[in-house]
Amino acid sequence: MSFAAYHRRISLIREMFLDTADQNYIGARAAFFEHRDHDFWWLTLHAVEKYLKAALLMNGASASKPTHNIQVLLGRLKKIDPRLEPPPFVRPKFAGGAGWFETANDDFVRNLNVYGSPTNRYAAFSYVIADIDIFRADHLVYWARRHALVFKTDTSGEQIDWIAELEANPRLWRHLSGAPLEKLLDLPRSDVRRQTFRRWNVAFFPELRPRRRQKRGALAHNAGIYRSIEVLRGSAQGSQERSEHREVLQWVIDNVFLPKEEVIELNAILDAHP
Repeated sequence: MSFAAYHRRISLIREMFLDTADQNYIGARAAFFEHRDHDFWWLTLHAVEKYLKAALLMNGASASKPTHNIQVLLGRLKKIDPRLEPPPFVRPKFAGGAGWFETANDDFVRNLNVYGSPTNRYAAFSYVIADIDIFRADHLVYWARRHALVFKTDTSGEQIDWIAELEANPRLWRHLSGAPLEKLLDLPRSDVRRQTFRRWNVAFFPELRPRRRQKRGALAHNAGIYRSIEVLRGSAQGSQERSEHREVLQWVIDNVFLPKEEVIELNAILDAHP
């Protein structure tokens, strides 16, 4: 590939993946503080997915196989270089004490895959969301965005290992000045969009030390499908209540797209509760 074509390819990757990921991430943070939780999960997953796909494409790998699964994409990145793994999450001091519902690092990534999945656009899955989730999302996005670049470059005959550079300089994260995130942060401090992006965002701005933090609090969302399952399990065989909820769940199977494993599980539940 010619030098010009190579740089055009990198520019196209940035436009298609990095720029749209930035827009998703900015929207995800706004959604969190506006209590639009399904949008928060959906947009966060897509932001991380696109940053990871940008990293793959910039370093000679393919992203042609369709997947939203960030665990799969992280696995593909590690095949390029085993150093490519998000660091452990460190709870910010002003985030408060841990809640019983909080998850480990791997669980957060796994939950993000489920809660941010296309299926959950329709509120198919139950979940708990809390303040700590925005800190975890920022932490994961910060790592993924920093690594959405060419890992090794030649400058004046000297090869630069950017994975090592990023490790040695943990506050190095800015890309091109024209990327949406950089444009947002160049806005006046009084701009509401800029303020929303910086709110609680200690991943990008570790110097933040808010004196008071207005908590969102934890919220449990029980999906409608789950509620019907619980009623089905608790109702008497032959009762009208059981019959109605069996009918509803069968309608879901027949008319709503769900992942294959979810359909198998629903059919098994119906079989177990005739």
